[in-house]
This record gives sequence, structure tokens and C-alpha cells, in this order.
Amino acid sequence: MRSAREEGSGGRLVEVAAARNSIEAGMLKGLLDEAGIPCMVRGYGVNGPQVGIGLLAEHGGPQQVLVHAARLEQARAVLADVLAAAEDPTAAAMAESERRLEYTGGGRRPRDYGLLGAYARIYFWSLLAMAAIAGLFFLSRAL
Repeated sequence: MRSAREEGSGGRLVEVAAARNSIEAGMLKGLLDEAGIPCMVRGYGVNGPQVGIGLLAEHGGPQQVLVHAARLEQARAVLADVLAAAEDPTAAAMAESERRLEYTGGGRRPRDYGLLGAYARIYFWSLLAMAAIAGLFFLSRAL
């Protein structure tokens, strides 16, 4: 049986949008709040605080934006432009391509050495620098 509060506010809560993190969910909630539509944000999926190991997922992990069922269509109308831009895979792919081209300068792919390769490079350059310093030291002692 529903309480008087649920009946007066539009019934059960339904998901109007899914966000990748709490920042995106906060933006969607802000748009709905500006339009006068009461809403709430709730995390879903397994993230760090739920399994007791801190912040496992970046910015709180995936989030749901919930509104009352009676205001669902109104909320969808408010978020239509934002959600249409987010769901357009071509626009997202183009933006990612432009970002990568801009970052790497001229289309060269970023190097990915992996963790082992990164440590190997650090040790190589460190040993090379120490060998150069030792060589300069022994050269200065010989003169």
C-alpha cells in the first residue's frame, strides 16, 4: 500500500537517465532541478563503498537519475537534447578522434609500453645517467 506522500508526489520512482559517474549525474540533476522537477541520484552496480574498499570506481561509479513516474515524460523532454548528444555514437567517436589527434600532434598514436615497459625504461635511463656520471667522475680523477 502506498503512503500519502507517494500518492501526492507522483508514485514510484523511475529511471529517467543513467550517468557514468556522479559528476555527470549531478549535471543531469541540476538540469531537472532548474526545470522544477524533483529528482534524486542513486548509485548502482558494484563500486568501492559498497564492497568496503574505499573509492574503487572513479567519481562514485555509475549513477541513476530517478524521477516520479508522473513526471517522467516532462523530465525526458527537459533532458532530450542532452541525452541525444550523449547517445550519438558518431559524435562521441569524432570528439574522441579529435582529442587524440590534438593530443598526439598530427595523428601519431600514443605509445603504450605497459607497466613492465615503463619500469624498464625508467631503469634503463637511470642506469645510463649513473654510468655517465661515473664516467665523468673517473675522467675528472684521471686528469
